[in-house]
Amino acid sequence: MTLGRASVTGGAVLGAFLIGMWMGPRVWQRPDVSRFPVGLVPGATQEETTAALADEPLAAGATRSGSHSTRTASSKRVATPALAPSAPILQKRLKPLLNRGADMRIASEGFHDGEQFAALAHAARNAAIPFMLLKHQVLNQGQTLAGAIRSSKPELNAAFEAKRARAEARVDVEALD
Repeated sequence: MTLGRASVTGGAVLGAFLIGMWMGPRVWQRPDVSRFPVGLVPGATQEETTAALADEPLAAGATRSGSHSTRTASSKRVATPALAPSAPILQKRLKPLLNRGADMRIASEGFHDGEQFAALAHAARNAAIPFMLLKHQVLNQGQTLAGAIRSSKPELNAAFEAKRARAEARVDVEALD
């Protein structure tokens, strides 16, 4: 093998590695429910998918087949005591959503309940916004979750991202009850 071929092969391998490092986090993130037909989102129920897609705007003249939601008595939430954001079981479940080495005690301070904490953690992960930035905007500046997402990433559909994060948080909290 000549020196030229060896350098081209080495460059190609290095380029493939760098592309893999760049694309890896985008490929392995949680699925964007807007890309899946209703009911086909991995890990989500028909009701969760339908609820998440309900606020997504449609193009003019477009229809969303199968998106009608029939609410039953079983899909309504039952009032349960709020899970504390400092609960070790909740913190263990949310730890993978935050940056490695995050202090869960500091991260959970100031939230009213565990569902609010979980929603913010999911929103930060889904929208690729630093958790502490969202926390500051929501808790200290009094913004809504959608408003905080909108001010950090105006190109995103903030209402959809906030609703998706709340649905994921609800699933997390209900799984721990």
